[in-house]
Amino acid sequence: MLQHAAAGWEVWYQPTACITHIGGASSRTRAIQREADLYVSRVRYFRKNHSYLAARILETMIISLAGVKYAAHAFLR
Repeated sequence: MLQHAAAGWEVWYQPTACITHIGGASSRTRAIQREADLYVSRVRYFRKNHSYLAARILETMIISLAGVKYAAHAFLR
């Protein structure tokens, strides 16, 4: 909250506001890109919190399994 104030932002509070969350509504039209974003995020997490080697192993696993997944989907269609 202090970072917002330092950046010149204002924080407003509206106690009567009602928010309805519709899960996945904004990403429904971009499912493939959303999945790719998830994988990229996981690799970044591993690189930051584990090691470069762990991130490379995870990346290799993701690419390998994605190939199997897409081949299986193509076969089932």
